[in-house]
Amino acid sequence: MPSIESDTFNYDNLLAGGDLTVLEIGTVDEAVEVKRGTVLGRVSATNTFKICKDANDDGSNVPVAILAEDLPAGASNKDKYIYLSGKFNKDAVIFDAGVANKNKAKIELHSNSIFLR
Repeated sequence: MPSIESDTFNYDNLLAGGDLTVLEIGTVDEAVEVKRGTVLGRVSATNTFKICKDANDDGSNVPVAILAEDLPAGASNKDKYIYLSGKFNKDAVIFDAGVANKNKAKIELHSNSIFLR
């Protein structure tokens, strides 16, 4: 007898259009909880992702991705789905308080094919 798996999807309005969306698994190098929709930067030396903040000096100060699933605090498995391109609801995307100029960050995301509408 075939088995059936079921899961509940809670629509959160993060995606603003299905075309051009690129989803990939990446390692999120954070010990704190990171919520779906958080803007991430890429650490140059390790090719991992961190919460994008202006004060970061490891390359992750440049926004390049959006987290597609929650990362619980202290998680042992930090491999998570990450959006590398697509159209997103500007009101659902989460910028860290450490990003002073959100308009500049939006332009940087645009250059990485992430569009906020």
